[in-house]
Amino acid sequence: MPLIFLVEDDAGIVELLSAYLTLQGFEVRAAQHAQALDELLALRTPDCLILDVMLPGLDGLSILRNLRLNYVFPVLMLSALGDDIDRIVGLEVGADDYMAKPFNPRELVARLRALLRRNTESSATKPNLPRIGAWLFDADKLRLIQPNSSQTCALTQGEADLLSLLLQSPNQVVSRDVLVSQLQGYERGPFDRAMDVRITRLRRKLETHPERPEHLRTVRGVGYRLDV
Repeated sequence: MPLIFLVEDDAGIVELLSAYLTLQGFEVRAAQHAQALDELLALRTPDCLILDVMLPGLDGLSILRNLRLNYVFPVLMLSALGDDIDRIVGLEVGADDYMAKPFNPRELVARLRALLRRNTESSATKPNLPRIGAWLFDADKLRLIQPNSSQTCALTQGEADLLSLLLQSPNQVVSRDVLVSQLQGYERGPFDRAMDVRITRLRRKLETHPERPEHLRTVRGVGYRLDV
């Protein structure tokens, strides 16, 4: 089932919309504010996000700005503000669609399915993307894609840069010193472990079992090898 994250502080809307979306074949996880959304994202990446504009603490537009630094999944925004300016700002910030409250749940489901279909089609038709295990790597959009599904996994710029560099020498050992020296924005210190942290985070996204990597392997005392 497509996984939908719903960020809405109105408990009534959350209950009704969650029940309706579940009946329509979606898996729904709800959050009432930015911190709760961060906790959900730490566990899974949704196929689509429904995001209310008016939220306690950090508002929906600010949340979306932050999300677009690292994530590419579709976002449908909800707002009680029907003004065109608010809709335009939402779209400019990075929303894929925008609905004003009150809304028809059937229309919301139709828009959700359209967003998911569009995302799947763009993922499945990407030519000549390098394959790493079950994933295709889309460096331009900073994401991993599972072919023939709507599943994507967002990468940070640093993770994408690291993966691109390793792909220049597939199935070969690349020394840690080479990686450190060539990755832009990386400042090396005598006891700096930032490279290892970046490798660990990339494994969590790339590997089925990160503790037993099959693709991004460590060659002890030398560096890393990307088996493709």
